[in-house]
Amino acid sequence: MQKLLLIISVLMITVISITACAPLDVLNATVSDNGYQSKTDIAYGSHPRQKLDVHIPQDKQTGDVVIFFYGGRWSSGEKQDYRFIAEAFTSHGIITVIPNYQLYPRIRFPVFIEDGAQAYQWVIKNIEKFKGNKRRVFLAGHSAGGYIAAMLALDENYIQNTNTRQLPCGTIGYAGPYDFLPFDADDLIQIFTTPLHPTRTQPITFVDGSENPLLLLMGNDDVTVKERNAPNLHRRIQSRKGKSTLIRYDGIDHIDMLLALSSTFRGKAPILDDSIKFIRKTTCVAVNK
Repeated sequence: MQKLLLIISVLMITVISITACAPLDVLNATVSDNGYQSKTDIAYGSHPRQKLDVHIPQDKQTGDVVIFFYGGRWSSGEKQDYRFIAEAFTSHGIITVIPNYQLYPRIRFPVFIEDGAQAYQWVIKNIEKFKGNKRRVFLAGHSAGGYIAAMLALDENYIQNTNTRQLPCGTIGYAGPYDFLPFDADDLIQIFTTPLHPTRTQPITFVDGSENPLLLLMGNDDVTVKERNAPNLHRRIQSRKGKSTLIRYDGIDHIDMLLALSSTFRGKAPILDDSIKFIRKTTCVAVNK
């Protein structure tokens, strides 16, 4: 087994340098789907990318629901590449919803957040058909997906503009950018060009302390998302008397945050365990503004 893991690790390192999709293919190849059923390509809007997959545990279903937004710098990603995420959460009895959303350069801010809000609306309206509890829906996301999850949690207008009153039970951010002004790359300048003040693009701007709990996870070796992001958001939430937990992992970088959610690399850090503990202990409070 140790030799097999070493071989897979070498393959992962090799393919990461070749293409962004190949590492996910490797992860998915090691994952069994025997523990859950999937309903795929369900439309939550009219655009071809406004589709989602619902993964339903076959055993020990808790009623808890996670909507996971993948990363990719708001410009890449496909929901079917994240089957290993579905396995991670469904193995703990949690229904897992993975949406696609529209991407740059076709669109700009805030369309990907609005897509996230529409996906959330669909879940609230339909998840009971899959034996999910619409009052226990959690948002989660990695990198750019963590940004989308945080914006939906902190600027409630996005969700409320879909005529949805039920707000998320809690939010998990995996290596997300939450406080990244000024924009220091050409694509970010293009993505976040808006007549609004630039601060309106930042999740940290919307903290008021009344939002449901956030779990912010980061790796100390992450050089993709600047170190200040999660700590700054955590401190802002706490200064507003809100509920936030920050966990830092030694030896974990930006990609490791995803790898450690997969069954093959789960031993790298207790990222999934910490996520499940957060979901289990969170008491959902109806927050309506």
